[in-house]
Amino acid sequence: MIQYLSQRENEVEHINSICFRLFDIWCERRCVTPLGYLMHCWPLVDSGPKAVRRVGETLRELRKWHQAELDSDVAAMLRELSDCVDEVLLRVVPEPPALRGIRLSS
Repeated sequence: MIQYLSQRENEVEHINSICFRLFDIWCERRCVTPLGYLMHCWPLVDSGPKAVRRVGETLRELRKWHQAELDSDVAAMLRELSDCVDEVLLRVVPEPPALRGIRLSS
């Protein structure tokens, strides 16, 4: 169990490091549109699946709608980021439907 947590946290940290590199690149180049997309979802508010999913979805939208603004190196970084997000989200165990919304008393 601890190995799972450390592996997941390492993957989330890898997502953060890619986002940080993208931030640096886009600030240096003054690429306002891609930077706006990134700032919409990063820095991560936490390492939970909702925040990670938001990074993946937002930057996929960037790739979809603004491909012309992305050079090949940045496009490769975005693909790597997408793969990492998918890996993290595959490890999320969904809550059983019968338990959603039920509060356990303490």
